[in-house]
Amino acid sequence: METGERWAYRARSIDPLVEVEVKRHGTQKPARVLVGFIGDDAEGREEWVPPARLKVRWSEVTAFEALEANWRAIETHPELRHAPEEYAADQVMSIVFDWSQVSLGGRRSNVACITDVQEVARRLDLNEADLRAAPESFEDDGRLVVPWRTVELIVLRVCELFPDRILRAVEEEEARVRYTSMHGEKCWSGSRSFFVEPERVAELDEEPYGRPKRDLIREWCGQEAIARRDELRALREEVLRVDGLLSEAIRTLREAGLKDQAASLEHRSGAALAEVRE
Repeated sequence: METGERWAYRARSIDPLVEVEVKRHGTQKPARVLVGFIGDDAEGREEWVPPARLKVRWSEVTAFEALEANWRAIETHPELRHAPEEYAADQVMSIVFDWSQVSLGGRRSNVACITDVQEVARRLDLNEADLRAAPESFEDDGRLVVPWRTVELIVLRVCELFPDRILRAVEEEEARVRYTSMHGEKCWSGSRSFFVEPERVAELDEEPYGRPKRDLIREWCGQEAIARRDELRALREEVLRVDGLLSEAIRTLREAGLKDQAASLEHRSGAALAEVRE
């Protein structure tokens, strides 16, 4: 901001924007700007203010206020802040998409910002119009900002298309929680470490970002996908059991001098077991 420019000033977030003129910049810290208030009721008032209170050039104030109105209108579900839905949606989207393509957040936690609308629509086998359909959606700095109804569309579609990938991540997190609930967990804050007792780990897992979040993700994936993973897990466990038996049988044949029979059994069983293990 240059001396003589007109800017929109706001002292508090609840205050209206008012027009001021930049008089000069301070030389001390913290940074301050001397502004003169414009308007008949200002009566020549001047004040040293933090630069952050100057929001936008006065010539751009109409567009700035319209953008602020869009951000207020798009928060259709403020009750979801720090709720299981917020944490579950964030995890599901981050498993499949890079944060530079689509991410939860921005100025509000229950909206999504989509940078690459075309790629996100392609990955989800949707039309771009589906992602732009909500009337609250708007563009901000090259991003499409969408409300919770579109966030739900995205996460449910992700869970429909990639249930195994999503459920695997949930199971891995659950395994870590089971382990740390028995042994505790070493955590870091900057360069300092601290130890979380097992009981505290179990308590924290009852918070919205723990078990409630995982339960919701499973619900989004559906019982059919869960049952399929359960069947696959049981099959892999059976494969491991049979693999152990075959390994023992092959070893026994070799020790008995029946090397050809051992090689034949190893060759015939190896390919089939490898396919199931994948």
